[in-house]
Amino acid sequence: MVSIKTFEFNLLHTNCYIVSDEDNFAAIVDPCYFREDEKKALNDYISAKGLKVDVILVTHGHFDHVYGVADCAKTYPSAKVYYNSAEEKTNEESIRNCPLIGLDAPDYSFAYEDVRNMNGFDWHSRTIKILHTPGHTEGGVCYFIENDHILFSGDTLFKGTIGRTDMLTGNYDDIMESLMKVIMVLPSDTDVLPGHGPATTIADEALTNPMLQPIDEFLESEE
Repeated sequence: MVSIKTFEFNLLHTNCYIVSDEDNFAAIVDPCYFREDEKKALNDYISAKGLKVDVILVTHGHFDHVYGVADCAKTYPSAKVYYNSAEEKTNEESIRNCPLIGLDAPDYSFAYEDVRNMNGFDWHSRTIKILHTPGHTEGGVCYFIENDHILFSGDTLFKGTIGRTDMLTGNYDDIMESLMKVIMVLPSDTDVLPGHGPATTIADEALTNPMLQPIDEFLESEE
């Protein structure tokens, strides 16, 4: 079973996750730190645990999820960054908006493996599936560690609600289709680790999330 460490970074309380396997290989999900003390906390944990970071997973391009990616990639140069080139408009939106709240624009110059046409990849003894979930942003993706039934849902699914769709490339119909056809059909015992807020499970969201009711009727209507 993998181990997961959760950090809450930046002024929007974005979750950053470190996933490590039995051999101390590690993946960082959405390195989103703004400040030096946040960066230090992340790197100190990695160092203390003796982790070998070889993967950086980015769910989407909003600044509060990518702010530390370029710096993180420099800190761990052997790590492959996974990101979607379909997020170009989202990148541009963040570059425009950050100065309005007193932040420098995010650095999107990092090299990456383009997930646009990828469905997954092997990570040592595990498979990480790339689930394409447009709606919050055009190129948003979720990452599903199939062996362990763990989903990193970015800003697509939260405990008790779903991602907002009122920004540049957001689309309500798209996010509902992503949720109903891609996310909620995962195993019910899947642990969902979202971009903000507490963890949940597919079963809990199917039963209690008011934005996802009724799932069965939606699926039947598509048959």
